[in-house]
Amino acid sequence: MNIDTKQLLTELCKIPTVSGFEARCAEALDALALPYFDEVRHTPVGNHIYIKRCGKPGAKKVLLDAHFDEIGFIVSGVEPAKKDGGDDLTGYLRFVPIGGVDRRLLSSAEVTIWGKKTIPGVITSTPPHLQKSGEGDRLPDYDKLFIETGYTVKELRELAPVGTPITFAPRVVELKNGRIASKALDDKACVAAIIEAAAMLEPGKFDCDIYAVFSAMEETGGAGAVTATFGVQPDLAIALDVCFARGPDTPRQKAAAMGEGPAISISLATDRALTQRIIKFAASKNLKLQKLIEARRTGTNGDAIHLNREGVPVAVISIPIRYMHSCTEVINPSDVRTTAQLVATFIREGGAM
Repeated sequence: MNIDTKQLLTELCKIPTVSGFEARCAEALDALALPYFDEVRHTPVGNHIYIKRCGKPGAKKVLLDAHFDEIGFIVSGVEPAKKDGGDDLTGYLRFVPIGGVDRRLLSSAEVTIWGKKTIPGVITSTPPHLQKSGEGDRLPDYDKLFIETGYTVKELRELAPVGTPITFAPRVVELKNGRIASKALDDKACVAAIIEAAAMLEPGKFDCDIYAVFSAMEETGGAGAVTATFGVQPDLAIALDVCFARGPDTPRQKAAAMGEGPAISISLATDRALTQRIIKFAASKNLKLQKLIEARRTGTNGDAIHLNREGVPVAVISIPIRYMHSCTEVINPSDVRTTAQLVATFIREGGAM
């Protein structure tokens, strides 16, 4: 079954999934993913687990993980334009980060506040003409930043109370040579890859039960992957995430080439036998697969998965991305399709067994 990768990525990136708020997006994700699976479980911590069964008794369980959460912010307060102003004055939202947000990108950034109604906003920025000496050479602290929406203090307290999630404004930009830029491609690109892989797997053509875990809270510690792995009890796992794509500002040894397929991690945190099996399999099928040396940790959910219970054999496969943790992350959708093809073919032809 063919899927329009760009359209799938566009729809996924529209879904607001700040870490800790993944559960409220179950219906939107179900519409995109459930047609390619047999059943779904939505867990208390916000994991979305889609199951595709092979129909064979005693089948092994293969866990495919891609985190569904994204970096963002939450509202921490509302202040009037003037210190002594009333509720009818224009209000400004205070906010704090969720996950590793790059502060260099905040001034003048467009955001969306996901309150009782969807509110567009802009993070305030002091013009250079009004900055004090040396102020422009420092990154602004969060206590110096606000979000302007045009709403009054009274309206904001009603529509966007403390704890309301905020994302960068959802917008997908098509670049030359098929590339796209958007917020949340870390890790919606890998969510898309797993959905595409499931679509490629026809009933009766594979011998294991697949548990696709679109996990919660990876950006804030990995609680989703830990709890999902404990519940599923898989025989093996493949964690999919993003890695740095090579560019003028990226050390070559820490990055992979965009447009050349995914990269597999060589790491103490991954299972050597499973990793080598995937490398040999990809070579035998002429499927693109780069290698990424991450000696101790991978910085992905794979680190948590392999330590679950008595230990789970795990491999980590990553899609190259530029400008990670920004509002304009860039990928090549061809890498998403190649990743899906690798995962689906590996499962279909018994590599996971």
